[in-house]
Amino acid sequence: MIDAADLLHETNVLVNRAGGIHVPPEVIASWPTPNHISPEERTWGAPVALSILLVVTLLVYVARMWARLTMTKNAGVDDVLISISMIPLIGLSISTILGMGICISHLVTTNIFKA
Repeated sequence: MIDAADLLHETNVLVNRAGGIHVPPEVIASWPTPNHISPEERTWGAPVALSILLVVTLLVYVARMWARLTMTKNAGVDDVLISISMIPLIGLSISTILGMGICISHLVTTNIFKA
C-alpha cells in the first residue's frame, strides 16, 4: 500500500527540482533588470486571436444548444458535458488573455501571488 506522506514528499521533491511553482534562484538571477517605468510588453496578437476563437466557440455552443433544445427538444449527456466544460474554458481563456502582456521579470513583487 502507498503511504500518503511518502507520496507527498516525492511529489514535492519533483515539483521543487523542476521549478514548479517555486522558481529557482539561479533562474531569477538570469532575468533582466526589471523596468517598472516602461516595461516591455508583448504584442496583442495572441490575446486577440484567443478572443476571436473564444467568440467562435461560444457561437457554435449557442447554436448547438439552440438546435438541440428547440428542434429536437432533447439534450443528451454530451450536451451536459459540453455545458460543464464551457465554464473552465471561459475562465482559462480570460485568465490567459489578462496574463498575456508584461513579462514576469518586469512585474512588481506585490503583484505576484505568494504561495
